[in-house]
Amino acid sequence: MIDVNQLTELISAFRVETEKESISPETVGKILQDITDLLATASTDAERQILDDWKAMLSQFYVVYDVADANMPNPQNMFLRLKARNLGNGNSYSSPVPIAGATDMKAGAMTATHIQTIMVLQAAVSQLRSSVTSLQTASSQHGNQLFIIQAAG
Repeated sequence: MIDVNQLTELISAFRVETEKESISPETVGKILQDITDLLATASTDAERQILDDWKAMLSQFYVVYDVADANMPNPQNMFLRLKARNLGNGNSYSSPVPIAGATDMKAGAMTATHIQTIMVLQAAVSQLRSSVTSLQTASSQHGNQLFIIQAAG
């Protein structure tokens, strides 16, 4: 902060002076004190430089705040168009970001084909459950019949 001690001493000395039919030293002193108070809160060159450095650093960054749209031109690639704002000047931008499609070896964006395959597999699993239940019932019945035959015989 700026050193205002000397200004305050001068204002205090001015306040003690009195002269008939002139502007009141108290009034002028109050005004000068208000100015001094404002100067006391003023930034120094060092503080200003810190703020300028922060502004320069932040102006290099963007804040992503929304996804504008998604586009999948082929099963291997998906593009998200992200909306961003420059921290230095406030300008808005959008930029496409590629996201690879999912494969059996790596994670990625799922395509409609992936979803259809999953739905077919879910239906197949449901049919397999039914078949396994039927086999278990038949096996149990055959086991009971075998027991009856062995017991009779």
